[in-house]
Amino acid sequence: FSDYINPLGLAYYKNLIAELKANNIEPLVTISHGDLPQVLGDIGGYYNESFPDWIRDFARVAFDEFGDDVKYWFTINEPHEVCIYDGAEKVYDCAANLLRAHAKIWHMYDEEYRSKQHGKVAMVLNLNWYEPETDKTDDIIAAETKMQFSWGLFGHALYHGDWPPIMKSRIGLRSKLEGYPKSRLPEFTKEEIEYIKGTNDFLAVNSYTTSIIRAIDEPEIGDPTLEKDIGVYEYQRDDWDSSGSIWLKVVPWGMRKLLNWFKQEYFNPEILITENGYSDFTGQLNDPNRTHYLTEYLSAIKDAMDYDGVNVIGYNVWSLIDNFEWNAGYTVKFGLVNVDMNDPNRTRTKKDSFYYYQKVCQTHCIVDQCID
Repeated sequence: FSDYINPLGLAYYKNLIAELKANNIEPLVTISHGDLPQVLGDIGGYYNESFPDWIRDFARVAFDEFGDDVKYWFTINEPHEVCIYDGAEKVYDCAANLLRAHAKIWHMYDEEYRSKQHGKVAMVLNLNWYEPETDKTDDIIAAETKMQFSWGLFGHALYHGDWPPIMKSRIGLRSKLEGYPKSRLPEFTKEEIEYIKGTNDFLAVNSYTTSIIRAIDEPEIGDPTLEKDIGVYEYQRDDWDSSGSIWLKVVPWGMRKLLNWFKQEYFNPEILITENGYSDFTGQLNDPNRTHYLTEYLSAIKDAMDYDGVNVIGYNVWSLIDNFEWNAGYTVKFGLVNVDMNDPNRTRTKKDSFYYYQKVCQTHCIVDQCID
């Protein structure tokens, strides 16, 4: 491959990082966010056994060029979303390779850069809180199964080593019944388990909402799917407040439960909430529903910190401005700042929620009146 590095690209990011720091904004830098050079995609992309080496070499450039000014690095953003669209026969191979890739970057940073640059490295995980439909044992087990197949797909290996036991048992049994000679879930070597374990300096979390989980009969054996491997029924309640995204219901108590699950499951890690926010269709400047969402979710996070001992070190709202959303384009608006797409200048105008969030950042006060 070409080893040419575009100097204009380097200059752009150096200027951006410098401007952020000049305005007292901590840069949080992602190395891989769901895209690859086409030349790498053409030879297998994330599935190529050389992918961990490719992304490690790319990360080295980033550390060399920007590392003195960056203290928080994200190796791969939302690896779950990167892997799940190629079917159950490939999703686990993809996940295994991304874990190897993340670990290679982490170890390189730990061995060559940490003592000089004093930064931290993490993988950004995402999904929902999954609440059992009832307090029946079957529903509780079903919800935990969904948590492990979702957050645990990457989180378990990062904090415990290897795949979650429920994944190994379910996929192994279903693979056998489907006629496979071995489990569709790839097996890590002992060396790989130790190499991956402990390679998250903090837990980076993208989460917006909650789903209800119901236990169901074991799905029929046939063409494998991720949904059949998990074997639960997932839905959201109609009486929960809606947003501009069909998947995003306003359920702040789910965030507190999710943070407590991380505390118990992953040894009370430092948690940086990297994405959380509310969408609408209008982008209107008077956006009380967004302000309400932020108030309720920030309150739930603060309760988890104050009453439950969860170690949250930071929060980022999604998003600063209305932007292009992967599956919705410009039809939904997440921003604190409106972007006028009908104006050639794409004029920015602050929404009411911007001023609310500005006040929170300045005062650390979530509600209108705070008591010391």
